[in-house]
Amino acid sequence: MIYRLVLLLSAISFLSACGGGGGGVQPTVYPAISLSTSTSSLAENSGTTVTLTATSSQVADEDVTVTLSTSGTATNGTDYSSLNGQTITISAGLTTGTILMSLIDDSVYETAGVSEDITIEISSVSGGGATEWDTQRVYITITENESAPTITLATSTSSVAENSGTTVTLTATSSQVADEDVTV
Repeated sequence: MIYRLVLLLSAISFLSACGGGGGGVQPTVYPAISLSTSTSSLAENSGTTVTLTATSSQVADEDVTVTLSTSGTATNGTDYSSLNGQTITISAGLTTGTILMSLIDDSVYETAGVSEDITIEISSVSGGGATEWDTQRVYITITENESAPTITLATSTSSVAENSGTTVTLTATSSQVADEDVTV
């Protein structure tokens, strides 16, 4: 009888250690990381600070580091604050981490009606056993704020005799820097 009681207590102790009555050992679930942005479109001169948020599906027991990469028609470090290779840290015990970015008003007129775009994505995740939740990327559109350039012409002289041999210089001046050649 005592033998059966000891065996029964041993079995109960084992089942408790394994997660309960017959359920077996529960699988370990690691945090999955997603990426979001506070806005998806803004004017180049808006002065708006954009918040990028990395969110973990669950709390980790150590810091999770999320490394970002960028692509698109807007230029990293020229049209917006440098993000390529920057990291977002989700501190141990938390489920979100953020980084701020801002646009840089370059005062250059880009091609008429063409907005620039930024694609920001997770290039790697480390710490806490975390992984990227599928492929995570966000898109931001930068709308042009400069006006199309106007061209004024000036001459080196206002009148010349037909047979004087004088050279007249015409100067074209643009009111705005453009990202492409302006032909008059």
